[in-house]
Amino acid sequence: MLVEVAWLGRRHNPWMKAVYERALRGSPARKKIAIVAVARRLLIRCWAMLRDRTPWRPAAELRLAA
Repeated sequence: MLVEVAWLGRRHNPWMKAVYERALRGSPARKKIAIVAVARRLLIRCWAMLRDRTPWRPAAELRLAA
């Protein structure tokens, strides 16, 4: 499910798009690797939200490297 969200999110979410583009490194052959990287980052953020009991914060409040 996270990978499906990552495929959609890279088009509509600036944070996911930035993570995707950084992992893509300009090579179309790395699309699947980049999507898995986005899904992993999303999972990390969701886990942190559950752990800390905090709501989703837009990318403007977060560092892109996080």
